[in-house]
Amino acid sequence: MDVDDKQPIQPKTQGEEELSEDDIKRMNNFDEWVADIKERQEELLHDIEQRQRMRTSWSNRRSAESDKKLHLLNVAADTKTDESEFDDWDVYITMQTDKLKEADEKDRQELQQLTEQLQKYAPTELEKEIPIEEYYQIKLGPERVRIPEILFQPSMIGEDQMGLSEVIKSVLERFSPDNQTKLVNNIFLTGGSSKFPNFIERLKIDVTKIRPAGSSFNIYQALDPIHDAWRGAKEWSVDKEALSSFLSK
Repeated sequence: MDVDDKQPIQPKTQGEEELSEDDIKRMNNFDEWVADIKERQEELLHDIEQRQRMRTSWSNRRSAESDKKLHLLNVAADTKTDESEFDDWDVYITMQTDKLKEADEKDRQELQQLTEQLQKYAPTELEKEIPIEEYYQIKLGPERVRIPEILFQPSMIGEDQMGLSEVIKSVLERFSPDNQTKLVNNIFLTGGSSKFPNFIERLKIDVTKIRPAGSSFNIYQALDPIHDAWRGAKEWSVDKEALSSFLSK
């Protein structure tokens, strides 16, 4: 029989080892079977990534995602609960997070099964999957902005603390208007984090909002922000007056 006249493989009859629909599809149309597996892998990876983004958004109680979830709960309960009084919020988030983890685990198991199928029947496809150079790459998207922003909005990672701009505002409120003007004209930045690109510009935006319209202020940065604190401590430690501040066993 000519190869071109080969008939599609059919399910085996009773008494023979039964083939699954996936086996039949793989044997009849191998390329389509591989394409379907890769497409399913992409869907699973996308779903896992979306759930991770959802968990990140929930870490900020006042994120848009959190407000939407709270609104849906209030509508369902026909109440007007204020977020500050919503005692069960943490419980709700914990329950939803557990559900997301379960979904992640299920999807990862399916991903593993799909990978094992490719390893068994199409190992060369796995080699094409990821170019060797990509093993040595770290892809960053909004993280490049979100990580430094934590200094200004600690609530992004669930920390109930003031951000840098709020600290400046809190300090200024303890002084008279005249002294406030003196202070804001001598804002001094040091530490490695102050070297983030556009860090000073970001701080200027917040200070402008804090101060009266049209008022001036100055922000300075250390010449060596990373080692500045260490150098200052070094000079102080050799001063005779510093000895009185040391502790010993």
